[in-house]
Amino acid sequence: MKKHDFSGYVACLQEEPMIWRSLYAEFSRNYGFLLTLPKDARILEIGPGRGYFADWLICHDFKLITLVDIDEENYAFLKAKYAEFHSIQIVHDEAVHFLKNDDSMYDLIISQQVIEHISASDMHALMRSSRERLRNTGFVVHETINAANIIYGTYYRYIDFSHQNSFTEKSLQEFAATDFEVACKNFVPVSFIALVKSIVAGNNEKHIRELAGKIVLPRLSSTAQSVSYKPSLLRRLLTHTVKRFRWLFGAGISRLFVSDDVVSHYIIAVFKKRTHEKYMRV
Repeated sequence: MKKHDFSGYVACLQEEPMIWRSLYAEFSRNYGFLLTLPKDARILEIGPGRGYFADWLICHDFKLITLVDIDEENYAFLKAKYAEFHSIQIVHDEAVHFLKNDDSMYDLIISQQVIEHISASDMHALMRSSRERLRNTGFVVHETINAANIIYGTYYRYIDFSHQNSFTEKSLQEFAATDFEVACKNFVPVSFIALVKSIVAGNNEKHIRELAGKIVLPRLSSTAQSVSYKPSLLRRLLTHTVKRFRWLFGAGISRLFVSDDVVSHYIIAVFKKRTHEKYMRV
């Protein structure tokens, strides 16, 4: 599989070292179905970025997590960040190469905003390798750009020069039809009201603050200091209000012209082995 140039990638990432309230609520809204996994599930995330999704998993007591990142600088960041989490494995490698040489079996293999960077031939290799390392009751999840969204599909496809693909519900189902059953769902930003309710309830706040006391930052001194978590609540609420409006507008326009059921700007595809009869609802 071809290695792409991700120089400068880390510099484009958000400055926050860990998950914040709005992202926590967003992951819970879109990935709550993953909480049916047993807490001892073995999870592999490809291209984890700053580890926000891993943070969400940790907040829900998942421990056996492997993070594979091709970017050397981000790998170093994650190694430092999760230094106190001995059950979390950080690997500097390309995804297919890692899967072909790893002997572990996983309950979940997941990526977010990764497969659009992969060519069609390499995507086939990734899915074949994922299937070999997936337990029969496990599943693969990829979140990616949805080309069926008339407003943002093309924009997101070409906003980054390293993007090589974009997908629709139909293309993802056809792509993996031989080896997998595929279910696709809309990515839905949390509403302003839902976000406020989650903050008032305080459950995510408790989890986030507990996590903040355990992770460390590589830019701090070598005497691992705890993270001081002080997000701007107003900024998060405003950001999510704008995202919610954009999602509603883009999805609404797309439904007028596209026959697909999944028309959000991002699409979440869940793949299950065809050898497993029971299909997991998402």
